[in-house]
Amino acid sequence: MNNSEINNISNLATDSNAGDGVDSEMKLIRDAYIQKELKQNVSKNKRKLHIDILDLEELKYFQNLKRREFEEYLKRNRLDGPQWIRYADYEVEQRDIQRARSIFERALRVNNANIPLWIHYIDVELKNKSINHARNLLDRATTLLPQVSKLWYKYVYVEEALGQIELAREVFRKWMEVTSNETDWDSYVEFEIRHQNYDNVRKLFSNHYLKKHSNAESWLKCVNFEQNYSSVSNVRNVYSLAVDTLANNGNQINALAKVVSHFANWECEQGEMERASKLYEICLKQWPNNALLKNFYAIFAKQFGDKEFILDKRAAQYREQLLNNPTLYTVWWIYFDLLENTSTNTDNLKEAFELFEGISSTPNSLEKTDEWKQYIWIWIRILTTSELKYGVRHTTSKYEYLVNQVLKKIQKFTFGKIWVMYAKYLIRNLGDVKKARKTLGYALGRYPKKSIFHKYIKLECDLKEFDRARKLYEKLIEFEPLNLQSWLDYVKLEDTLGDIERCHGIFNAGLKVFISTDEEKKRDEKLLPKWYNEYIKFETEQSEYTEARKLWNDFCNKVGDTETQIWVNWAYWECSAPTDSQLEVLDKYSDENEDSESEDMINFDITQENIENGRKVLEKALVNFRGDPIKRLAILKKYVIFEKTYGTNEHLKHIQSRLPIIKHVLLKKNGIEKDSIQYQFPDDANLSNGKKDEENQESEENLASSNPMLKLLTKAKEWKEQQYQG
Repeated sequence: MNNSEINNISNLATDSNAGDGVDSEMKLIRDAYIQKELKQNVSKNKRKLHIDILDLEELKYFQNLKRREFEEYLKRNRLDGPQWIRYADYEVEQRDIQRARSIFERALRVNNANIPLWIHYIDVELKNKSINHARNLLDRATTLLPQVSKLWYKYVYVEEALGQIELAREVFRKWMEVTSNETDWDSYVEFEIRHQNYDNVRKLFSNHYLKKHSNAESWLKCVNFEQNYSSVSNVRNVYSLAVDTLANNGNQINALAKVVSHFANWECEQGEMERASKLYEICLKQWPNNALLKNFYAIFAKQFGDKEFILDKRAAQYREQLLNNPTLYTVWWIYFDLLENTSTNTDNLKEAFELFEGISSTPNSLEKTDEWKQYIWIWIRILTTSELKYGVRHTTSKYEYLVNQVLKKIQKFTFGKIWVMYAKYLIRNLGDVKKARKTLGYALGRYPKKSIFHKYIKLECDLKEFDRARKLYEKLIEFEPLNLQSWLDYVKLEDTLGDIERCHGIFNAGLKVFISTDEEKKRDEKLLPKWYNEYIKFETEQSEYTEARKLWNDFCNKVGDTETQIWVNWAYWECSAPTDSQLEVLDKYSDENEDSESEDMINFDITQENIENGRKVLEKALVNFRGDPIKRLAILKKYVIFEKTYGTNEHLKHIQSRLPIIKHVLLKKNGIEKDSIQYQFPDDANLSNGKKDEENQESEENLASSNPMLKLLTKAKEWKEQQYQG
């Protein structure tokens, strides 16, 4: 909007004011339109910050233009406080502080209750470093609006920022005379604390908080101050004064209860337990029906009261609960924890153990449920605690009760951990190995479990009874013949004892078991490869490479029809295994250094013979999978990787040339076309050509037999080739 449009609108407004016959509604619409346009004009002019002014006349013209705009707008809306502020800010920008003050004063005459206007006016004076003007304004503002805390905060902040602490304190005093707000008084207290004038703080608490606002919060504020900045005696005096004051006022019993609670807790922190107890005793005697006071005393008793009495009471509650329902095993555990950790009398825990044994606490379920597991874990705790605290006789009776009265009566399941614990206990404390073996033998005879077998075997190994351990392994294998880990543990035992022949026997027996029946093959298709791998690994560690090769061959014959990786593993094994010539060197070296103590090792490098052995294995695999193009292709891909690792570029190119050509062919079946993949191996084409050469050779031989001269020439040719080769 340009200046001419503004003048037209102003004329329009003047005409509308002057015309007596103009309708009032039209006048309101025009006024609203003028205000809208003037606001837009002011905002647009505000955004136009860069104006080229060439001389003083243009500057004055522009200033008058802006002032006219502000004045015209303020004529229409005198109560628009932000517009007055913008008008004054404009004059400040023009560095005409007198005009700015004049505008602020005019605005205050219009509305002297505009708080942002006062604050902005004061900030302008402060920025202009007119401190006295700012003080005068703050004094005027707080005098006109004494209930507005923001103005007082501003006044105090200004004086404190200027370092005028006494003036700030005087302002606070004037402020406190006209306010009753506790937040304002808290600000005064914080001011005095900030400047370490603690005597004034105490006067404030005594003159205002404790006379005008005598409640629990005010007293606790006073106590908090004394705790931070005074002595213990002063804190106790304030607490005592608070209790006496609130007690005299019969309407503030709940406030008294809060103060008493804090007072008692503070006394406990100071180690004055008797003072705190006596305080509650006096108050409860005076006001026995106050619920809040009773609740505070209950909390106090739990935290600082007679712990033994409280724990005994809680233990009695647990005992009564367990007598009513003995199968609450979680409660039993908590009950034992309470007695073990808190009771000074160890007989209490012993009596609790007797109670658990005496009452019918056995689960009713006939299956192995979580209740049974919780029950057994409680017994394990009883057994271990009894062995540590109550001696062998008491512990033995507990074991005998659990084994004879509980475990032997269970028909469908058992807990091997208890049987093993009992056997170890008999050996550890009574030295009765025979009874321990009978115990574990009974457990295995009635409840054969793998865990009991293993614990029994470990026990015999610890006792150096290896023949018994062997018999147990044999029983374990009879119990679970298809458990691979049991076989391996048996081999590990024999290997540790150095009996290699027994290891071979176990491996061979395992092979017979794993491949004996069709049912076992179906159940343990993956166990046989694992067993072969372990057997080959064992033979390799024993340097029995010839036997290992036989195992690889047997392994591939048994399982190699379906698994390609077995052949690949065999090929790589051949590259790392010593050849026959290398084994001869090793044997010779061992014979020469048999009597010496030298620890020098012979390092064998991978030779061409090792690589050829690996190639032979892969060639066998290609022949084995000739009828399966997918697995044959997989072998060829592994063959390529093998040549990249160990072979030359010629060998690599040769193997890559043997990779098949893959073709997609559409086949019709029942009128439906399907995409089929066909593999054309170059080896198959060479094989067919070889057959044709053999047929041609046979026809030539037949022709030579019918023609003696041709036969003679053929013999002469063969003789010449032999001479050339020789």
